[in-house]
Amino acid sequence: EQATGGRPLSAAVLRACRHLWVLIDCSQRSRCGYRGRLSFDVLLKWMSNQLSFVVRSSPICEGEPDAIVDFEIDSESVWQRMRRLEPQLMASPQASNPDGTFVGVSAWIVRGREDAYRTGHHPGYRGRWAGLLPLLACSDCGWEGCGGIWTRIFVGPKRVFWSGLGFSGAGEGFKPVYDPTTFVFDRSDYDATFTALLERIRLAESAAE
Repeated sequence: EQATGGRPLSAAVLRACRHLWVLIDCSQRSRCGYRGRLSFDVLLKWMSNQLSFVVRSSPICEGEPDAIVDFEIDSESVWQRMRRLEPQLMASPQASNPDGTFVGVSAWIVRGREDAYRTGHHPGYRGRWAGLLPLLACSDCGWEGCGGIWTRIFVGPKRVFWSGLGFSGAGEGFKPVYDPTTFVFDRSDYDATFTALLERIRLAESAAE
């Protein structure tokens, strides 16, 4: 705030900075010296998005109170963000689930595809799904491959990028892209979030046995 005369940076400025970071080549930063790299990393950590989650129930998994994972970016869930940006898409009258067309991904998908969420790679996500990550799934069956909201993921040594929110599944690659925003997460914070999420899922599954 001191750098902006006591006023917080606007959301538009933050988004522009995050897009700029994606274009910066690490080899260029390596020429800045240790102090320059350290200052740049501190700035990126301060400006990074914050990832969190909510685990809840859904009509597609009645009797399983901790079966749906809603990912939140800066305290707004991906479902809420999509509902705000694409209200007609998200409120399809054909959907039997009160959540609408799409719902948070099933906990078993997150647990079974842990390496995809942590590293961006999973044997089941090949071809048109290579480099993609499901964030919302079909609200009728809960399967992400039926059709859902995905993002492109890149995992670097210090940061994780989720680039865009778009449709995938049902024979499609990654189109249309409804939100082109690139979200940037600090890698250590990102890993800690998924460690906490997977522990929550395991505890819920153990309690249900």
